[in-house]
Amino acid sequence: LILLINSAVYAEGVSNPGDLAGFGSSARTSGMGGAFTSIADDPSAVIYNPAGLSQISKTQLNAFYSPMFLNTRCGAVEFAHPTRKFGVLGFGWIKLASGGFEARKGPEEDPSMFDVSDQMGIIGYSYRLGRFLSVGLNAKYRRKEVYNESANSFGADAAVMVKNFAEEEKAVVYPENIFIRHLKKMSFGAVFQDAVATKSRLKNLDEKYPMVRRWGVSYLAERKDGSALVLSYDLEDSLYPDKTHHVGAEYFLNKMISLRTGYQNDALSLGFGVSYDNYLLDYSLSAHDLGVIQKFSLGMRFGRTMEELQEIRRTNIEKMTRKQAKLLSGQYYTQGMDQYSAKKYKEA
Repeated sequence: LILLINSAVYAEGVSNPGDLAGFGSSARTSGMGGAFTSIADDPSAVIYNPAGLSQISKTQLNAFYSPMFLNTRCGAVEFAHPTRKFGVLGFGWIKLASGGFEARKGPEEDPSMFDVSDQMGIIGYSYRLGRFLSVGLNAKYRRKEVYNESANSFGADAAVMVKNFAEEEKAVVYPENIFIRHLKKMSFGAVFQDAVATKSRLKNLDEKYPMVRRWGVSYLAERKDGSALVLSYDLEDSLYPDKTHHVGAEYFLNKMISLRTGYQNDALSLGFGVSYDNYLLDYSLSAHDLGVIQKFSLGMRFGRTMEELQEIRRTNIEKMTRKQAKLLSGQYYTQGMDQYSAKKYKEA
């Protein structure tokens, strides 16, 4: 049974056995076949590509759940918060668990039930360096539990993203060149997963996660009617002989509805997303020998973007200048003279 569960994880695009992050913590990403390295523009970037966190302009919380076969389930929570000057912080937690296992100490003993679980907590950070480059790091804590045994380990990922971030701000005007025109619609990403990793010991078995390298490229085609198509490709490379290919597409019918499809490890995946105001719903399903794997994600944005806060400050200053400047300056003058009369020269 444990081997069957591991095969399900492998089918979801995991190149290394036990790679929990590769299973996925986002229905959107799974619907695109895991080809998300060069996109990574929501809180799941803390797992897939921490460099992508810098694209998030508003605080966002995501929750993910996948009920699988053989009493197996996976859940995750991700959170991203942009700061005014110091980049974007991300936090994530993901757990894959299976239950209903029987353990016997001897042939005459009654069986006892136990669960098997693998969970990981992540702290990520991303900072944008200029108009085209973003860098990211994360630190990970893993814990495995089997029956009465457990193992802990730590790891860290490093990532980069190259993209025309300035296009979002409408700050750069390019010459009318067909090559440049298409190049600015492309994004590139690279992740070095477990660039730093420690060993864990479960019973008498030592385990260390090998470094996995993911390379991604995507292309955005927009239409005047508001629809858009994103095509993406990821290549995953590790110490194992076979490389893993991920191909995905996301079509935005409008600002509310998107359709997705992807392909990885000889398995097709489908999905859709619905966005309304600050609320998001994503769903995906993928084929497997043991059945269909369904995934659900809910997201919520809250607060204001940095641009909105700056506009509010500018507006308030203008309002004060027009309506309150004369009154406020008079109040300051009166207070200053009072302090001066009381010989409190510093305060005056």
